[in-house]
Amino acid sequence: MRVFLTLLSLLLIVNSTAAFGLELKDSRIDRAMKQGLAEASWRNSVDEPFKTENESDNPDDNFNQQPPGHKSLFKAALYSAIVPGGGQLYVGSKKTARYFLAAELVTWIGYASFKTYANWKEDDYIRYAAVHANAQIEGRSEEFIDLVGFYSDIHEYNRLGRAFDPEREFLPDIPENHWLWQTEAERYNFRDLKNRSREADRRAEFMIGVAIIDRVISVIDAVRGARRANNRLKGSFASSDKPAYKFSVNPLSPRSQIRLTIYTGH
Repeated sequence: MRVFLTLLSLLLIVNSTAAFGLELKDSRIDRAMKQGLAEASWRNSVDEPFKTENESDNPDDNFNQQPPGHKSLFKAALYSAIVPGGGQLYVGSKKTARYFLAAELVTWIGYASFKTYANWKEDDYIRYAAVHANAQIEGRSEEFIDLVGFYSDIHEYNRLGRAFDPEREFLPDIPENHWLWQTEAERYNFRDLKNRSREADRRAEFMIGVAIIDRVISVIDAVRGARRANNRLKGSFASSDKPAYKFSVNPLSPRSQIRLTIYTGH
Protein backbone atom coordinates (compact mmCIF):
# COMPACT_ATOMS: atom_id res chain seq x y z
CA MET A 1 0.00 0.00 0.00
CA ARG A 2 2.78 2.48 0.92
CA VAL A 3 4.62 1.67 -2.31
CA PHE A 4 1.45 2.36 -4.27
CA LEU A 5 0.89 5.73 -2.58
CA THR A 6 4.55 6.68 -3.10
CA LEU A 7 4.33 5.99 -6.83
CA LEU A 8 1.15 8.06 -7.11
CA SER A 9 2.81 10.94 -5.24
CA LEU A 10 5.78 10.90 -7.63
CA LEU A 11 3.38 10.88 -10.57
CA LEU A 12 1.61 13.93 -9.15
CA ILE A 13 4.91 15.82 -8.71
CA VAL A 14 6.16 15.00 -12.20
CA ASN A 15 2.87 15.97 -13.84
CA SER A 16 2.21 19.06 -11.74
CA THR A 17 0.98 20.97 -14.78
CA ALA A 18 -1.60 18.31 -15.68
CA ALA A 19 -5.15 18.58 -14.43
CA PHE A 20 -4.94 15.51 -12.18
CA GLY A 21 -5.90 15.38 -8.51
CA LEU A 22 -5.09 12.78 -5.87
CA GLU A 23 -7.03 12.86 -2.65
CA LEU A 24 -6.57 10.69 0.43
CA LYS A 25 -9.65 10.40 2.59
CA ASP A 26 -9.31 10.06 6.35
CA SER A 27 -10.97 7.19 8.15
CA ARG A 28 -14.31 7.69 9.84
CA ILE A 29 -12.69 7.90 13.28
CA ASP A 30 -10.17 10.51 12.08
CA ARG A 31 -12.89 12.62 10.51
CA ALA A 32 -15.05 12.38 13.65
CA MET A 33 -12.16 13.60 15.82
CA LYS A 34 -11.32 16.44 13.45
CA GLN A 35 -14.95 17.43 13.16
CA GLY A 36 -15.24 17.56 16.95
CA LEU A 37 -12.21 19.83 17.15
CA ALA A 38 -13.57 22.03 14.38
CA GLU A 39 -16.92 22.32 16.10
CA ALA A 40 -15.26 23.33 19.35
CA SER A 41 -13.30 25.99 17.48
CA TRP A 42 -16.47 27.21 15.81
CA ARG A 43 -18.24 27.75 19.11
CA ASN A 44 -15.47 30.14 20.15
CA SER A 45 -15.71 32.18 16.97
CA VAL A 46 -18.89 33.72 15.63
CA ASP A 47 -17.36 35.27 12.54
CA GLU A 48 -15.58 32.18 11.19
CA PRO A 49 -17.92 29.54 9.64
CA PHE A 50 -17.31 25.89 10.41
CA LYS A 51 -15.50 23.89 7.77
CA THR A 52 -14.11 20.40 7.89
CA GLU A 53 -10.75 19.58 6.42
CA ASN A 54 -12.29 18.31 3.18
CA GLU A 55 -14.66 21.23 2.55
CA SER A 56 -13.97 24.33 0.49
CA ASP A 57 -15.64 27.54 -0.65
CA ASN A 58 -15.01 26.43 -4.21
CA PRO A 59 -17.76 23.99 -5.26
CA ASP A 60 -15.27 22.29 -7.57
CA ASP A 61 -13.15 21.32 -4.55
CA ASN A 62 -16.04 19.27 -3.21
CA PHE A 63 -16.78 17.60 -6.55
CA ASN A 64 -17.62 13.92 -6.13
CA GLN A 65 -16.63 13.87 -2.48
CA GLN A 66 -19.17 11.19 -1.56
CA PRO A 67 -17.98 7.57 -1.35
CA PRO A 68 -18.87 5.13 -4.11
CA GLY A 69 -22.48 3.98 -3.90
CA HIS A 70 -23.71 7.08 -2.09
CA LYS A 71 -27.40 7.81 -2.79
CA SER A 72 -28.59 11.37 -3.32
CA LEU A 73 -31.66 12.25 -1.24
CA PHE A 74 -32.68 14.83 -3.86
CA LYS A 75 -32.56 12.32 -6.71
CA ALA A 76 -34.49 9.75 -4.69
CA ALA A 77 -37.23 12.29 -3.95
CA LEU A 78 -37.30 13.60 -7.53
CA TYR A 79 -37.62 10.18 -9.13
CA SER A 80 -40.46 9.21 -6.78
CA ALA A 81 -42.23 12.51 -7.41
CA ILE A 82 -42.14 11.86 -11.16
CA VAL A 83 -43.11 8.18 -10.96
CA PRO A 84 -43.89 6.52 -7.61
CA GLY A 85 -41.38 3.72 -7.16
CA GLY A 86 -38.68 5.45 -9.17
CA GLY A 87 -36.85 6.57 -6.05
CA GLN A 88 -37.08 3.06 -4.59
CA LEU A 89 -35.49 1.64 -7.74
CA TYR A 90 -32.74 4.24 -7.44
CA VAL A 91 -31.89 3.27 -3.85
CA GLY A 92 -32.15 -0.45 -4.61
CA SER A 93 -35.51 -1.30 -2.98
CA LYS A 94 -36.93 -3.18 -5.96
CA LYS A 95 -39.64 -5.00 -4.03
CA THR A 96 -41.04 -1.78 -2.54
CA ALA A 97 -40.77 -0.10 -5.94
CA ARG A 98 -43.07 -2.72 -7.44
CA TYR A 99 -45.76 -1.90 -4.87
CA PHE A 100 -45.65 1.82 -5.63
CA LEU A 101 -45.59 1.25 -9.38
CA ALA A 102 -48.54 -1.13 -9.10
CA ALA A 103 -50.48 1.43 -7.05
CA GLU A 104 -49.71 4.09 -9.65
CA LEU A 105 -50.90 1.85 -12.47
CA VAL A 106 -54.12 0.91 -10.67
CA THR A 107 -54.78 4.56 -9.82
CA TRP A 108 -54.65 5.76 -13.42
CA ILE A 109 -56.59 2.76 -14.70
CA GLY A 110 -59.27 3.62 -12.16
CA TYR A 111 -59.23 7.28 -13.19
CA ALA A 112 -59.60 6.42 -16.89
CA SER A 113 -62.37 3.92 -16.15
CA PHE A 114 -64.42 6.32 -14.01
CA LYS A 115 -63.93 9.18 -16.46
CA THR A 116 -65.00 7.05 -19.40
CA TYR A 117 -68.08 5.80 -17.55
CA ALA A 118 -68.99 9.38 -16.55
CA ASN A 119 -68.81 10.50 -20.18
CA TRP A 120 -70.97 7.57 -21.29
CA LYS A 121 -73.65 8.38 -18.75
CA GLU A 122 -73.50 12.07 -19.62
CA ASP A 123 -74.21 11.23 -23.26
CA ASP A 124 -77.03 8.96 -22.11
CA TYR A 125 -78.84 11.55 -20.00
CA ILE A 126 -78.43 14.25 -22.66
CA ARG A 127 -80.06 11.99 -25.27
CA TYR A 128 -82.70 10.83 -22.78
CA ALA A 129 -83.72 14.41 -21.95
CA ALA A 130 -83.94 15.30 -25.64
CA VAL A 131 -86.14 12.29 -26.44
CA HIS A 132 -88.44 12.21 -23.39
CA ALA A 133 -88.63 15.88 -22.35
CA ASN A 134 -87.71 17.74 -25.53
CA ALA A 135 -84.94 19.40 -23.50
CA GLN A 136 -81.75 20.74 -25.04
CA ILE A 137 -79.25 20.49 -22.16
CA GLU A 138 -75.97 19.86 -23.96
CA GLY A 139 -73.50 22.54 -22.94
CA ARG A 140 -75.86 23.97 -20.30
CA SER A 141 -74.86 24.68 -16.72
CA GLU A 142 -75.20 22.07 -14.00
CA GLU A 143 -77.75 24.29 -12.26
CA PHE A 144 -80.05 24.26 -15.32
CA ILE A 145 -79.63 20.48 -15.72
CA ASP A 146 -80.61 20.04 -12.05
CA LEU A 147 -83.75 22.09 -12.65
CA VAL A 148 -84.72 19.86 -15.57
CA GLY A 149 -84.41 16.82 -13.33
CA PHE A 150 -86.23 18.36 -10.37
CA TYR A 151 -89.27 19.99 -11.99
CA SER A 152 -91.73 18.44 -14.42
CA ASP A 153 -91.59 21.39 -16.82
CA ILE A 154 -90.46 24.98 -17.13
CA HIS A 155 -93.81 26.32 -15.97
CA GLU A 156 -93.67 24.37 -12.71
CA TYR A 157 -90.25 25.81 -12.05
CA ASN A 158 -91.33 29.41 -12.76
CA ARG A 159 -94.50 28.95 -10.69
CA LEU A 160 -93.26 26.92 -7.70
CA GLY A 161 -89.48 27.02 -7.73
CA ARG A 162 -89.30 30.79 -7.80
CA ALA A 163 -92.09 31.07 -5.22
CA PHE A 164 -89.84 29.39 -2.63
CA ASP A 165 -86.75 31.26 -3.84
CA PRO A 166 -87.61 34.64 -5.45
CA GLU A 167 -83.91 35.27 -6.13
CA ARG A 168 -83.90 32.56 -8.79
CA GLU A 169 -83.83 33.70 -12.39
CA PHE A 170 -87.09 33.60 -14.34
CA LEU A 171 -86.80 31.34 -17.36
CA PRO A 172 -88.66 32.46 -20.46
CA ASP A 173 -90.41 29.62 -22.32
CA ILE A 174 -88.16 29.54 -25.36
CA PRO A 175 -86.81 26.44 -27.14
CA GLU A 176 -83.46 26.71 -25.34
CA ASN A 177 -85.15 26.62 -21.91
CA HIS A 178 -88.08 24.35 -22.64
CA TRP A 179 -88.61 20.89 -21.13
CA LEU A 180 -91.67 18.80 -20.35
CA TRP A 181 -91.60 15.32 -18.78
CA GLN A 182 -94.51 13.07 -19.71
CA THR A 183 -94.25 10.89 -16.58
CA GLU A 184 -92.53 11.04 -13.21
CA ALA A 185 -90.78 7.75 -13.99
CA GLU A 186 -89.03 9.31 -16.97
CA ARG A 187 -87.87 12.22 -14.85
CA TYR A 188 -86.52 9.85 -12.21
CA ASN A 189 -84.69 7.84 -14.86
CA PHE A 190 -83.08 11.05 -16.10
CA ARG A 191 -81.98 12.00 -12.60
CA ASP A 192 -80.55 8.53 -12.06
CA LEU A 193 -78.43 8.77 -15.24
CA LYS A 194 -77.28 12.26 -14.29
CA ASN A 195 -76.33 11.22 -10.74
CA ARG A 196 -74.40 8.20 -12.01
CA SER A 197 -72.38 10.41 -14.34
CA ARG A 198 -71.55 12.90 -11.61
CA GLU A 199 -70.69 10.19 -9.11
CA ALA A 200 -68.25 8.67 -11.60
CA ASP A 201 -66.71 12.12 -12.12
CA ARG A 202 -66.23 12.50 -8.36
CA ARG A 203 -64.57 9.11 -8.17
CA ALA A 204 -62.24 10.05 -11.03
CA GLU A 205 -61.23 13.18 -9.09
CA PHE A 206 -60.71 11.01 -6.02
CA MET A 207 -58.27 8.83 -7.98
CA ILE A 208 -56.23 11.94 -8.78
CA GLY A 209 -56.04 12.58 -5.05
CA VAL A 210 -54.89 8.99 -4.53
CA ALA A 211 -52.17 9.50 -7.15
CA ILE A 212 -50.91 12.59 -5.30
CA ILE A 213 -50.91 10.77 -1.95
CA ASP A 214 -49.09 7.83 -3.57
CA ARG A 215 -46.37 10.21 -4.73
CA VAL A 216 -46.02 11.86 -1.33
CA ILE A 217 -45.66 8.51 0.43
CA SER A 218 -43.25 7.29 -2.24
CA VAL A 219 -41.08 10.41 -1.86
CA ILE A 220 -40.91 9.99 1.93
CA ASP A 221 -40.11 6.30 1.65
CA ALA A 222 -37.46 6.90 -1.04
CA VAL A 223 -35.70 9.54 1.06
CA ARG A 224 -35.71 7.24 4.06
CA GLY A 225 -34.42 4.42 1.89
CA ALA A 226 -31.59 6.61 0.61
CA ARG A 227 -30.64 7.50 4.17
CA ARG A 228 -30.65 3.85 5.21
CA ALA A 229 -28.50 2.93 2.22
CA ASN A 230 -26.02 5.71 3.04
CA ASN A 231 -25.89 4.66 6.69
CA ARG A 232 -25.16 1.10 5.67
CA LEU A 233 -22.47 2.40 3.31
CA LYS A 234 -20.91 4.44 6.09
CA GLY A 235 -20.96 1.44 8.37
CA SER A 236 -19.25 -0.71 5.77
CA PHE A 237 -16.49 1.88 5.31
CA ALA A 238 -16.07 2.33 9.04
CA SER A 239 -15.70 -1.41 9.63
CA SER A 240 -13.37 -2.02 6.70
CA ASP A 241 -9.60 -2.15 7.16
CA LYS A 242 -9.00 -2.09 3.42
CA PRO A 243 -8.87 1.15 1.45
CA ALA A 244 -11.48 1.87 -1.21
CA TYR A 245 -10.84 3.78 -4.40
CA LYS A 246 -12.96 6.08 -6.50
CA PHE A 247 -11.94 7.44 -9.87
CA SER A 248 -13.91 10.48 -11.15
CA VAL A 249 -13.72 12.73 -14.19
CA ASN A 250 -15.01 16.32 -14.31
CA PRO A 251 -14.09 17.85 -17.70
CA LEU A 252 -15.63 21.21 -16.71
CA SER A 253 -13.36 21.69 -13.73
CA PRO A 254 -10.63 24.32 -14.22
CA ARG A 255 -8.47 22.71 -11.54
CA SER A 256 -8.70 18.92 -11.58
CA GLN A 257 -10.48 17.23 -14.43
CA ILE A 258 -9.34 13.81 -13.21
CA ARG A 259 -9.44 12.79 -9.56
CA LEU A 260 -8.50 9.65 -7.71
CA THR A 261 -9.96 9.42 -4.18
CA ILE A 262 -8.68 6.85 -1.71
CA TYR A 263 -10.91 6.00 1.25
CA THR A 264 -8.71 4.52 3.94
CA GLY A 265 -9.89 2.03 6.52
CA HIS A 266 -9.17 2.12 10.25
